[in-house]
Amino acid sequence: MQNLDEEAKPLLSRLCFVEEGQVAFPDGNHLLARWATKIALVLHSIWPEPFITSAQYANFRKDQEPIAGSKIWIGAMHRIDDIGGRQNMATLKSADEVKVYVATFCILHLVFQVICPRDVNVIVFRTHGFEKFVEQIWPPEAAIDWPPPRDDWLKSEQDFRDLHRALAGVE
Repeated sequence: MQNLDEEAKPLLSRLCFVEEGQVAFPDGNHLLARWATKIALVLHSIWPEPFITSAQYANFRKDQEPIAGSKIWIGAMHRIDDIGGRQNMATLKSADEVKVYVATFCILHLVFQVICPRDVNVIVFRTHGFEKFVEQIWPPEAAIDWPPPRDDWLKSEQDFRDLHRALAGVE
């Protein structure tokens, strides 16, 4: 896992400190997705209601690949009141059954949102028009220009919390 941190460090540093450029497609997307999955799993390890299975953990330790069916987005945030990060975790239910684990976390100006479903056929949808604040990096769709336009940055802690809650539900 430490090798993954070392591999990701140069790209993460560029994004966290808002250096202009492009996230290489698909390699940069893949590297960020692998690293974000690792952090989401670390956060999940303190979650009181485990959702990620031991098989999913074992597969990640072995392959260091995003969990099957995961979706991962990145965005930017204006305020960095503290040097540390901030995070929110939740699970989403459908018909009283937990379907998805969500981890939203921030490191300096860089925001990640990782969605890990139990079933690859689960569909997650957003509300509140938050699509403009994040770009999907996994599964990779395209190279990403960085940083996003300043008008598309989260502006406050409340925006960060709202982004986390903007996942309306699952089918």
